[in-house]
Order: sequence, then C-alpha cells, then structure tokens
Amino acid sequence: MFLHFDSLNTGTWQAQLHGTKEWMLCHPRGRAYLYEPGEVDAFQPDLRQYPRFRIALEKHCTRVRVEPGEIVFYPSNWWH
Repeated sequence: MFLHFDSLNTGTWQAQLHGTKEWMLCHPRGRAYLYEPGEVDAFQPDLRQYPRFRIALEKHCTRVRVEPGEIVFYPSNWWH
C-alpha cells in the first residue's frame, strides 16, 4: 500500500497474524514533507526527485517491522 493517511479521523491498530510487515509511520507534523499520498515510495524514495522527503524521514517518520503476534497502533491523521 502506498503512503497515505486515513480521512476518518480515527486511530487504527493492525494485528500481524502470520509473516512480517514493514510499516512507515509519519507524524502529521511532517505533512509538508510527504508530498501527495502515493507520490513517493516511502521505502525506496527518490530523494533527488522528492528532496523534502528526506526531512520527513529524519524528523517525522519511523520505520517498524511487525512480527507475528505483534500489534501496531497509529493515531488519527498519522501517515502509514
């Protein structure tokens, strides 16, 4: 799935049942550096084409790996 935020204004949790999943979670304060939903590949960004995204990665985003039996939660308006 491409990097986006949910428009429902609610927090969300995801439980990992099998396998693993990588998540990129970005605080809403970083919105100005994230471009439009789906525009940047969050895991392999072209920082020449999207230079502001570097600031998002350094200051507003975190990459996490969720293993079986783990749960990830992100508050409303967080990009994921």
